[in-house]
Amino acid sequence: MSCFRLSVISTLACAVAAASCQGAPPAPRAPRPAPVEGASTPPPASSALAPSGNVSFAVAQPPLTLTASDGTGLRLAELRADAIIDGPIAFTELRMTFENPLDRTLEGTFRIALPQNASLGRFAMKIGGEWQEGEVVELEAARRAYEDFLHRKQDPALMEKAAGNEFSARVFPIPARGVKEIVVAYVHEVNDGAYVLPLRGLPELGVLEVKASVIGAKTEAPRLFAQRTTPSADYVVDLKSVSPQAASNAVTGVRSGEHAVLRVRPESTTRPDPITSAVVLVDTSASRTLGFEDELALVDRLAKRLAESKASVTVAAFDQTVAPIFEGQAEGFGARELDKLRERGALGASDIGRAIAWARDQAKKGGAKRVILIGDGVATAGDVDAKKLGAGVAALKDAGVERIDALAVGGIRDDAALTRLVRGQLARDGIVADGASADALRRLGEATRSGIAVKVEGATWAWPAKLDGVQAGDAFSIYAELPADRPLKVSIDGKAAEVIDLRKTDKPLVERSIAQAKVASMLEREATSKDDLKKSIVSLAVQHRIMTPYTAMLVLETEQDYARFHIDRKSLVDVLAIQDGAVKRLHRTSIARAVAQASPDLDGDYDGADAINVNGVAKKQDAPAKPTAGKREEARVRPGP
Repeated sequence: MSCFRLSVISTLACAVAAASCQGAPPAPRAPRPAPVEGASTPPPASSALAPSGNVSFAVAQPPLTLTASDGTGLRLAELRADAIIDGPIAFTELRMTFENPLDRTLEGTFRIALPQNASLGRFAMKIGGEWQEGEVVELEAARRAYEDFLHRKQDPALMEKAAGNEFSARVFPIPARGVKEIVVAYVHEVNDGAYVLPLRGLPELGVLEVKASVIGAKTEAPRLFAQRTTPSADYVVDLKSVSPQAASNAVTGVRSGEHAVLRVRPESTTRPDPITSAVVLVDTSASRTLGFEDELALVDRLAKRLAESKASVTVAAFDQTVAPIFEGQAEGFGARELDKLRERGALGASDIGRAIAWARDQAKKGGAKRVILIGDGVATAGDVDAKKLGAGVAALKDAGVERIDALAVGGIRDDAALTRLVRGQLARDGIVADGASADALRRLGEATRSGIAVKVEGATWAWPAKLDGVQAGDAFSIYAELPADRPLKVSIDGKAAEVIDLRKTDKPLVERSIAQAKVASMLEREATSKDDLKKSIVSLAVQHRIMTPYTAMLVLETEQDYARFHIDRKSLVDVLAIQDGAVKRLHRTSIARAVAQASPDLDGDYDGADAINVNGVAKKQDAPAKPTAGKREEARVRPGP
């Protein structure tokens, strides 16, 4: 039997929140819609998919969709995925083909929910038979260019960060009775010893193909291939079964020259932090619609857990307003209170700041020492600024609250925002636990440690410098730059530095991960300080093709189109892609040079000998220039992702 496994990872459904304007008075809540009856989990897409130990939910939002502006959902005819897992880093490349069933050209919205901590690095679409890459551009400039070209009925596309871990692209044109082909690639940390590709919630696919490769593993991951299938499970590769070191407390990771990425587990001792009194805030905003019953089941399990410790609780629902549901001993919370939540329904925007302020008042009145927030962390009303929300959490201290925790729910959510809420403000840091995880409730009753120092000797840059909110067994990624000829010596929690001999690997993926970590460190610093780092973030993001709240990916058709908006492409950044079981750079040249020098003997492959531009134009780097007119169009069309 293969030591890889495929299993179901639960994904709570999430609808788009109906956000009210910041600072506007709360809108009245509409009547709760009738519940959906007969919801059930469809049969597995493949016999290789098997249930996991996580909590399973019956409804899941598709991890990716393409929807026309009139609401027409385009059929996902093909989804082909390739993944490379290299130590604690994963690179995933998705190739999608959508079908337009109508007799008219459409504009659509492509949405994709990425894993937490993932960074989008590639967005390409086929226009007029040619693959065109998205260029990372400052956000406002990208929006201006898109609107201008859309009004001219030309062929732009714009990808930008939406709520939480969701990315959204406005796509035009989607040809009548035709197809729209899209490529997306992203890099992310591999958490909990498993690689997960979200599939659950997708409709029936004409073709589904998934291939994964774990660098250094002795056993190949199974290839998933199916036709006319409806996935009911995610594709999961259990890395612990192939790498005993990854499952232990040992430091693991990869290194390429001056770049190193390592995974550490700094805490092995479990200490109790029992909950005796708590305010529980339950997100009932519109984003919780599809997974609402499952969220109520989580509230019920939490109440039963608190009842075991004889805790007193105050439970409230929040969206753009706050509604008290229960106050008393946890054992008194039951079916009647769940019906109150159910009657309230999932509607409206999410005002997290208002909910925290309400919790402060209740804690001051009732003496609660803990606050537990159940939600997706996406604030869409009231104070949405991270610093203001942090100040609201800090004010809980005056009411006697000692710790705040979050149970994260929803396929589209913002774990980073929740992490900022639960750390650095109160006497003890809390945790952000996946509400679908089997051990989430147990972890609420365990203590955390903060301020664990991390030092990489001789490093010119390393992040993070300290670890907060740590519990036994938690794993953290450390990113460092140091001279290539210098041994990697790491000190954790003030202990003597140890020489870490990391596995050597190829440069592209590690280098991209370091750049991604630098951007994340600046965003973290900006959210908690007075520093304005926007220019630095945009500069680094453009240099390394990284999507941020300040950047977008823009697809235009010609060099002249970009020049009109002062978007400099003289030095095109390499695109990362998977070829021959490895992550490689795709070297690009300008359109003008590539077309002028296009060679008739192009092999059409992505390899080190090809230079591929933003529109898919390629030439053999070692071939002489052959500007043969009859072959130029062939050269422009043949290469593909």
